Amino acid sequence: MKTRKILLLTTLSPPLSFSLNGIGHMPLGAIAYYSLKDDNPAVLKKSRSTLEKYPRYSVPILCDNLAGLTAEKQNITLFMFAPTYPDDASYRLALGGTVKKEYYYVDYSFIPSGQTAPSRNT
Repeated sequence: MKTRKILLLTTLSPPLSFSLNGIGHMPLGAIAYYSLKDDNPAVLKKSRSTLEKYPRYSVPILCDNLAGLTAEKQNITLFMFAPTYPDDASYRLALGGTVKKEYYYVDYSFIPSGQTAPSRNT
């Protein structure tokens, strides 16, 4: 019985880890939208115009889906798609999928005061 539970857990674990993929990032966009809406509407408006430059914004399926939504739901949708861009770009050739390691993540070292950064050549 214990073996079955362990087998079941290990079988289900990989799908549970998908929260770190593009779909798992979408709630962060919604949180950002509502946070900006409450705290800084001017930045929200500016961000909306920036998000319209998102490459998938011009895809007919997305445009058709956005057309039927209220203005607020369109904004939320754009904010939800924004955090997925690095994931989309990592495997879509049209978005530069072959060079994802150059921009997929930012690698800034945390260096406490009084210490120096380690050499990158090591």
